[in-house]
Amino acid sequence: MSPPAPRRVRLVTCPALADGFHDDQPLVPALAAHGVAARFVAWQDIDPNGGPDAEPLLVRTPWDYTDHRDAFRRWLEGFRAAGTPCLNDPALMLWNLDKRYLLDLEARGHAIVPTRLLPAWDEDAARAVADAEGWNHAVAKPVVGAGASGLVRVGPDGVQTFAVDGNAWAPDTAATPEGPCFVQPEVPAIHAEGEWSLFFFGGAYSHAVRKLPADGDLRVQEEHGGRTVTDAPPDATRRAAEAVVADLPGPAPTYARVDGVHHEGRFCLMELEAVEPEMYLRHDARAPARFAAAVAAALPR
Repeated sequence: MSPPAPRRVRLVTCPALADGFHDDQPLVPALAAHGVAARFVAWQDIDPNGGPDAEPLLVRTPWDYTDHRDAFRRWLEGFRAAGTPCLNDPALMLWNLDKRYLLDLEARGHAIVPTRLLPAWDEDAARAVADAEGWNHAVAKPVVGAGASGLVRVGPDGVQTFAVDGNAWAPDTAATPEGPCFVQPEVPAIHAEGEWSLFFFGGAYSHAVRKLPADGDLRVQEEHGGRTVTDAPPDATRRAAEAVVADLPGPAPTYARVDGVHHEGRFCLMELEAVEPEMYLRHDARAPARFAAAVAAALPR
């Protein structure tokens, strides 16, 4: 008797990462150990209308979606309508694309970094919010975006954005947020302790990292000069992150990343990422196996 054909999954990426992001490449052999054959495919090359019998998708690194927001949203909506197997659930990802989900989670009792919503970027309005709240330094960010794009720093000396080409902060209004935006305090813990990222596979905690900005900056992404260190979060922080993941709408996510900082004595959520988070698998040798096990368990039999 011939062995059963392997189950299959498409690891969704973008044209610039045709062979996958380097941090995701260990997933392929890890999935093979569970009898799952995986291949990287750009999201633009996938028909969302395949239906329940189509080859399942694991959305990983479609990192150009912010340049094609409407098309990407329609793409996800297509999977939801057709019932094409997709990890995570398309309804969860659609909800997660707009950072106003933070206000939903706050309403459900989860602590978030203090957040005020503006209908559009307006320097005077942002400064008025900061003054009213007593925030000496504040940041504004678009409710749809990634990688610190559109991030604005509001302080006593004026407004700063960053020049993408030179990757440096500058008094420039060319890169301000588009559309609705949040205004938040510049939390001191970002500079002292950094931002925590906790990773969950199949609802279970896997590993964590701390991300710290370069001196004089507040962006923790490595492409902006930040650095990432492996660390174990305090028990209370882990419990707070677990509670957020357990309270997400719809089916339990196959993967999620909880980003937050310690502020005023508690862990405050900055972002919940359930669409295309970098997983920092390289920071835990066993993380690819844990991720693969969660994916294999979630795939149709």
